Amino acid sequence: MPPAALAPAWRPGGLRPLLVLIAASLWATTGLWAKAAYRHGLGPIEAASARGALAFLLLFAAACVRPRRVAVALRDVPLLAGFGVVGLGVFYAVYLAALDHLSVSVAAALLY
Repeated sequence: MPPAALAPAWRPGGLRPLLVLIAASLWATTGLWAKAAYRHGLGPIEAASARGALAFLLLFAAACVRPRRVAVALRDVPLLAGFGVVGLGVFYAVYLAALDHLSVSVAAALLY
């Protein structure tokens, strides 16, 4: 069954717009959180690793609580794990390394 068939029907309102707003706000403040972490002695790689580990734990917990919401075939898990570790991990580490040397606004402009 394709993943779209497993997704719940979209309904206006509810919790979804709030979750999108929270996600956008967290992403928008990434640079500020990273700069604060640097002031407390964390380096870019440590910050990226901590973020990746926290994201994995939260998403894994959500998948365990509601396994039917995870529309991923078991055979695709190694590919997704590789993408997460290599693709997103390297991207985030490079972004945080740029934040270590540039202002948040310049790093964000280079990102996009």
